[in-house]
Amino acid sequence: DPRLPDTLLAESIRQIDAQFPQLLAPTLSTQSYERFSSRESVEVSKGSQFSRSAGLFDSFVDLLKMLASINARPLLLVLDTFEEAQIHGESAVITVWSLLSQLLAHVEQLRIVVAGRAPLSKHVVHEPLLLDSLDEAAGTEFLVRQTREMEGGPLTDKLARDIFTLLGVRREDGSVGAVPLSLALGARIGLREGLAALQETMSRRGVFAQITAEQQQGL
Repeated sequence: DPRLPDTLLAESIRQIDAQFPQLLAPTLSTQSYERFSSRESVEVSKGSQFSRSAGLFDSFVDLLKMLASINARPLLLVLDTFEEAQIHGESAVITVWSLLSQLLAHVEQLRIVVAGRAPLSKHVVHEPLLLDSLDEAAGTEFLVRQTREMEGGPLTDKLARDIFTLLGVRREDGSVGAVPLSLALGARIGLREGLAALQETMSRRGVFAQITAEQQQGL
């Protein structure tokens, strides 16, 4: 929950523990970790929640510093699908941003990337980087590579170009581009049903409806 920073900290610690289990024990005991990440910790009173978050924050900072000392290189923290946090409103975004700013202030080697589909508010300090869609050549190559290990794959160059054309969106300069996620999901449909069948039985809106359905299923 972006409105409760300790849930982000607890999940981050859980992922670090999965990759570096030997680091967790000397920094945060299992009992403390379970207490901080339990539902109880996010349902307690505001004052108590603040004190617990402070303890979890310190433990997370210690973990990051330990990782930095081991690797002797910058640490990258990535928050993906940030639009899910933005759904909760600007106050939730500011809460998350405040936490990230504190982490940056405490861990010199830390770098943070926040990825999402919606632009960030002007009220949060950030350096925007727009990831543009792929052109036809890159998109076709991406489709072929994505389907190389799939059943029935890989796509032929021609079928890959046809799928790209179907899913592509015309840019302001007149060229056509498509985002990798749409292409990857479209490749699954193309392999399973074939482009001709899609064109005969489904409208362009139908194609995107099916892609959306697969997206919701986490494919």
